[in-house]
Amino acid sequence: LVSSARNRVCDTSCTHERTGEILGGSWPSLFVGPEMSGGGLHIDALGTNFWMLVLEGQKLWQFFDPQQLPYLYPDPDSDSLPTSRLRVDTVRPDYDAFPLYAYASSFVCVVGPYDGLFVPAGSPHQVTNLSPSVAVSMNYIDSSNLDRAIKVLEHSSKDLELATREHLAQFRDSLPPAGVGSTGIKAYDFATDRKD
Repeated sequence: LVSSARNRVCDTSCTHERTGEILGGSWPSLFVGPEMSGGGLHIDALGTNFWMLVLEGQKLWQFFDPQQLPYLYPDPDSDSLPTSRLRVDTVRPDYDAFPLYAYASSFVCVVGPYDGLFVPAGSPHQVTNLSPSVAVSMNYIDSSNLDRAIKVLEHSSKDLELATREHLAQFRDSLPPAGVGSTGIKAYDFATDRKD
């Protein structure tokens, strides 16, 4: 499964990088990678939430509280980019170049086949494939992080801001009222066995 899909997925992900699309042209995303590949330390674009379901292999995830940012060396060249890159490699840290990283604390977990993972908006994280792996994932904006996404846009380029504000305005207009799920069904309180 890993080897048969690798070339198609790489072509797709490379296309998204070259075109500079904020969140890619199609979701969910398929991640296929060999052992010891992965994503460097970063915060997801536009303050989005993120979920991942691992289908094959194992992934090592390392998370940091956003208050740890001073120890993670934000990339000064990424201020205008939709994704905040951080310069520390948490798998092979260079303490001479990044001495404050020694003071950072993190949470580490390993996710395997059929494990799901949720990354809250604004959470610095790095992932490393411990074995060849296949996973599906999605970044998304909902009512929990819409205001954060708008704040991120306020610090972005004007062209990016205007284009994305239009999409977010359409999204906001389509949201169900608070307490109602994305299907339009009212939330169910299992603890009290009643509908709101």
